[in-house]
Amino acid sequence: MAAPRKLDMRFVRSAQPTHRHEEYPDTEVPGLRLYVSKKGSMSYGFRRNPYGYKTIGKVGEISLGEARKIAAQWKVQFSAGQNPFEEMKRKKREMQVSADHRKPTLTDAWLQYKSAILVSKSEDHKRNMARSMEKHFLADFGKRAPDEVSRREFIAFREKHEIERPAEMRQMKAYISAFYKWMAETSAFMDYVDGPPNLGKINATANIRTRKLIDETDIRSYWRALDTVTPRATALALRFKFLSNKRGIEVRRLTPDQIDFRREVWSLPDVRNKAIGVQQPLTPTMLSLIHEALGNRSTGYVFSTTGGEKMVAFSSKITKYVAAEAGCEHISYHDYRRTFSTGLEELGVPHRVIKLTEGHYDRGIEAHYQQATVRPLDEQLAAYRKWEALLGA
Repeated sequence: MAAPRKLDMRFVRSAQPTHRHEEYPDTEVPGLRLYVSKKGSMSYGFRRNPYGYKTIGKVGEISLGEARKIAAQWKVQFSAGQNPFEEMKRKKREMQVSADHRKPTLTDAWLQYKSAILVSKSEDHKRNMARSMEKHFLADFGKRAPDEVSRREFIAFREKHEIERPAEMRQMKAYISAFYKWMAETSAFMDYVDGPPNLGKINATANIRTRKLIDETDIRSYWRALDTVTPRATALALRFKFLSNKRGIEVRRLTPDQIDFRREVWSLPDVRNKAIGVQQPLTPTMLSLIHEALGNRSTGYVFSTTGGEKMVAFSSKITKYVAAEAGCEHISYHDYRRTFSTGLEELGVPHRVIKLTEGHYDRGIEAHYQQATVRPLDEQLAAYRKWEALLGA
């Protein structure tokens, strides 16, 4: 240990590390030390035999004057028969015990739920539940214990979101119920949860499922507006969907191996109870969209912004943009099929042919055409050409 001296900042700044740890005692407040490690770290501390040494704070994080005040207080406490070192240890132990016994928060429970339950769900379910719970529910209540959210708060949460996002709130109610049911059955949280909270009935109006474009001028405007969508691969996919009357996922999953370019026929993969043995003739316009999307490729997804590696994405922002660009009412991607089918009906196309273009699994149609392959393709092709003539495609 170095000789005692009155510590000042000039000396503190000049102190250099040596081959050993050094302590520089202060003469103004006996017991105060400047500590310099072999690696050069510097701190203020207090030494009192036989109680040992206690760090006050690092140089730069606490001033020399503040260190002197703390050392002086400790010196007075030791002189009075108290042990401030032991008191600090006791408080630290109490804080640790308090932390160990604190109530778990909803965020704590959510992290366990994600790793134990959500991980086994489908990718869509994982993505949608995580988004809704983390963006809305946990953003409001995540720091609270499960039993600290009142019935009034749950109702206020439901009322707010059923106005702002009714469809998502209906789904979020199911997510919250599943989450609370899991907590009620999990030992770490069951003391705080009896079961799913009562959010009440979701009073939001159900989504309208009968939207479609009827006016021919609006339909043509919408078709032209689709050509302005970016990225280009998305525009091509949406135009192909608008021409083919197929489901969005069927168009997005289209790959070159599903297409017989010589016969100009698209054979769709079977989907149980939805589309079995569906074949669609391809018009020159449809083929041109496919060829433009593929470019020089022969593998991967046809409609892709990543060279076929990933399928294009259809977002709600695009439908809003297209409706605004076309100057007509908003329709969803599924409404394309209603618009197409209604349009064909107005053009006098038989209902059984319209059903073929929709790709619905229909035992009656299957029986009607079970011995035929050419006629249904020809009838569909004629229907598609009528639709393209209406569009001006």
